[in-house]
Amino acid sequence: MKLLDTRIWNQQKRRILDPDEAVKILRDSDFTTTDFQPYLDVLKERHGLDLPHFRSFIQFSFIFQSGSKHLSLRRAIAPFFAPSSVERLVPLIDKSIATTINHLRSAPNADLFTDYCEPIALPVLRRFIGLPGGDAAAVLPLIRLSHEAFQPMRSIQKLLKIDSALGELAACLAPTGKDSDTLIGHMRKITGDDKLARGVALSSLIAAHALAHTPALVIFDTLLSRREEWRAIAKGDLSDADLNRLLSTHVSSKTLVRVAQKDRVVGTCPYSAGEAVVLDIAKVNTALRNRNIDSAGLSFGAGAHKCPGEPLVRLVVRRALPELARAFPDASLHRNGVRHYTSPLQQYPCALPAELGGRNRRISSRMVEILQTDTARTIVNDNRNWGPPPLDTHLIAVQERTGTDLGPAIRIARNAMFFMSGPRHATARRHVAAVLGGNRISTWQPLIDDVVRDALDHFSASSRPDLISDFADPIFRGVMQPMLGVVPSNSVDFDASAPTLQDVLEPWLPMRALQELQKVFEDLLDQMQSPPTTSYGNASLLRHLLDSDLKGFDSEDCKALVLVLYGASFNLVHTLGNIVHQLLAIPNRRPRIETSPNALAAQVDRLIGASASPKYIYRVARNDGEIDDIIVQKGDTLRLQLLSINRDAGIGHLGFGHGLHRCVGAAVTRHIIRTALPALFDRFPDLSLVPGKERYHSLNQTVALSHLPCHPKN
Repeated sequence: MKLLDTRIWNQQKRRILDPDEAVKILRDSDFTTTDFQPYLDVLKERHGLDLPHFRSFIQFSFIFQSGSKHLSLRRAIAPFFAPSSVERLVPLIDKSIATTINHLRSAPNADLFTDYCEPIALPVLRRFIGLPGGDAAAVLPLIRLSHEAFQPMRSIQKLLKIDSALGELAACLAPTGKDSDTLIGHMRKITGDDKLARGVALSSLIAAHALAHTPALVIFDTLLSRREEWRAIAKGDLSDADLNRLLSTHVSSKTLVRVAQKDRVVGTCPYSAGEAVVLDIAKVNTALRNRNIDSAGLSFGAGAHKCPGEPLVRLVVRRALPELARAFPDASLHRNGVRHYTSPLQQYPCALPAELGGRNRRISSRMVEILQTDTARTIVNDNRNWGPPPLDTHLIAVQERTGTDLGPAIRIARNAMFFMSGPRHATARRHVAAVLGGNRISTWQPLIDDVVRDALDHFSASSRPDLISDFADPIFRGVMQPMLGVVPSNSVDFDASAPTLQDVLEPWLPMRALQELQKVFEDLLDQMQSPPTTSYGNASLLRHLLDSDLKGFDSEDCKALVLVLYGASFNLVHTLGNIVHQLLAIPNRRPRIETSPNALAAQVDRLIGASASPKYIYRVARNDGEIDDIIVQKGDTLRLQLLSINRDAGIGHLGFGHGLHRCVGAAVTRHIIRTALPALFDRFPDLSLVPGKERYHSLNQTVALSHLPCHPKN
């Protein structure tokens, strides 16, 4: 038999996108599921590889069966999977939800996949399938690994691991006499065949890992969206229409594959015997929703191979999601920690780290974390009681105490505007605004337009397009270097080292990190050259500062101030990248970019609030006091966690700070994003991400994508 050619997933023109055509293929008995057996036969013939557990799994898995054998097994299990039958599991599901939520309340680092979706699913699967053996810590990794058995053409090493996992799980199945009211017991009773019963139970257990996938997809989508959607889920039980919409939109089955057993014509498209066809379930479902069809679409397939577990998935999702949303109405995702499992057939979030509490708390003897929006706004607007960290004073004291030369670090601190206060801060702010202020941005528009156009050309020409390296980063460097006056003597070395400047944002670095940072800072400062007037006739910020003879700022101070601002302005590339990811990351939802200037401005502000790169704003208590029943002593640091504070702040977000220390680059950032975002989606309206391939920098103070691979066209 012909083996499946995995290249079929790259043949976009042969994908089935039309719902009517997809349903015809799924219900046509001349189109069958793929057969894994020939591949195992080839492995045995060529390599002597037997894989007994894998062979048994395939023999009894509905996905790999067809014809009369498949039909007889479907009929045998049908009563057990019926909605009226799975309803008996409601008390167990509710108990599992309550227990898991209780554990989440005390979890130090909550993950809503491994600490919620999977722990809810496992007790249900134990009871439903008949799996009394093995503890959760052992069983769940085995199920995750075994679930990869459904993916085609795995390597020999992966198949060996899957075979071993299947064997271990089979040993955990209920023995005869301890299987009442379970699937394995049901199959033993009606067939009298223990081997068949064990095979059906094991294959159903592996497939039923999808019980965790669908809730995870909904959580990922909803927590990336506005808080109203999360709170709407919390208001009550999901209606059938709500549930259908969620199941249609959040489907872990990316594609289904069918193989023509003889020459066939479906619609106007001919298929040859042995030809495989790929059905794009996400796009089929989108087409059905566009027809206003209220159903789960083809999320569970159709025809002979429609998933028998749909009633159980619906039951778990209906009960688990509202309870989670009610328990944690202010939950937010640590988006840079989200990880996805992705294959040609499936995708789902396999890591969903989250902030659940939303309550201000003391996290160390000298630091309080602020998560509540109202409290945060009070703090940033009260410069009398809460000021920026006095980093230069701190570093001078450390230098005197340790005898370590921290002169370069002290220069950083003296010229970093987020650590300044008083007249020095006011002077710097006034002169920066003269170049970067909102009333000056229009003079830079020709530069911004040219840079965005060049970046899009570069992106279009890339053989492996990436929205960070081929779009956001060229815009950042192309605009911010001439605007700030950053003209390095060696641009290659400078660009390679400059991202380290972002560490300046963290106020209390350990000595080793501080020494490493000041060495980088010295090297970069040495490379800073006196900038000429730009080719657009504008004076850069550094040129302006050097020509203005600022009181208290020598030429090295001016260069240091600009260099620190350049480091801080990396937030532009990060925020732009985060926004594009925000717009494209939610499965099956096309971004809509506003066209009117006012609507676009409001949309960009909302997106910046949701996707701003900075993780924290820091303030230090100038006096003893109290915050929401937390005693604060003079000198304590307040860390304002923007993940929670900005969750749904809209135009009132604190992504740029607020008050006296509001980011001086706010106007520039907003303006560049308002130019770049419409230009990107106008040029590439069918832009989509490569699922699960985004990667983040490991940074303490910022949420920053390092890679965002994409498809410019579907």
